[in-house]
Amino acid sequence: MRFEGSVFTTGSVTLDGSTFLRCKFENVELVYSGTAPVELQECSLTGVRWAFTGPALLTLRLLSSLYRSNDSGQSVAEDMIEQIKTGNFRNTPNDQPVSTASIAAG
Repeated sequence: MRFEGSVFTTGSVTLDGSTFLRCKFENVELVYSGTAPVELQECSLTGVRWAFTGPALLTLRLLSSLYRSNDSGQSVAEDMIEQIKTGNFRNTPNDQPVSTASIAAG
């Protein structure tokens, strides 16, 4: 689904599978399950709460577990955070970058 210039002010907004262009999210819950790409471009986020479910929540739990396990696990988790910052994700042993959804909240 595609939203352009929409304003969301109440309830929950499911992000999976949607594109949001120049939208405003005010005091809503943003829900991400990790089952489909999401695109947020030039959106404003004010007073939002995040909820992660399904595969997205499992991924966060794995990263948390790695970070807390030992120095090696912490290093892996920190590397993933750097990949998040740069948007350069690797998913194969030979470090081939994968295409990522553009998420730019303004």
